[in-house]
Amino acid sequence: MNTQSNQAIQTKIFGHRGYPAKFPENSLAGFRYVVAHQIDGVEFDVHLTSDRIPVIMHDETIDRTTDGTGRIVDYTLAELRQFKLSNGESIPTLDELLDVFENKDVWINLEFKTDNMPTKTLKKSLCQWSTNTNCCIRLSTHHLICRR
Repeated sequence: MNTQSNQAIQTKIFGHRGYPAKFPENSLAGFRYVVAHQIDGVEFDVHLTSDRIPVIMHDETIDRTTDGTGRIVDYTLAELRQFKLSNGESIPTLDELLDVFENKDVWINLEFKTDNMPTKTLKKSLCQWSTNTNCCIRLSTHHLICRR
C-alpha cells in the first residue's frame, strides 16, 4: 500500500529575528518589512523584564543589540525603553510585535526563553491577534504549542 501523499512538499521562508541583513535584529522595522514582502513566517525569542513584561530579544542581555548593557530580567520595561536598537527603536514588547502580524497570513514561531512565563500575560498577548494566524510557540525547551 502506498502511504505517500500526492501533495507537493512546500518550503516555507522565515524571517529569523526579522530581516537582520537589512534592519536591526528584532526591530519592528525588520518584521514589518518581511510581512510586507509576503514572507511565509517569522521566528523570534521572548524574555521577561523584571516587571514580567514579555519583550523581543534573542540574548539574555541587551549588550549586543542595543546601546545599553545588562540582563533583561534586571530591568523594568520602563527602564529598558531608554535603550535603543541601532535604528533608534526601543526593544519591542510581544504585544507590539503581535500587532505587526494582526490579520496577516504569516507563520509565527516564537520561543519563550523562560520557564516562568506568567499564564495570564501569555494568554493576554496571544489571544489578542486573529484566529487566522499560524503559530508555533516554544515555551523554553520543554513545551511546544502549535495552532493553525
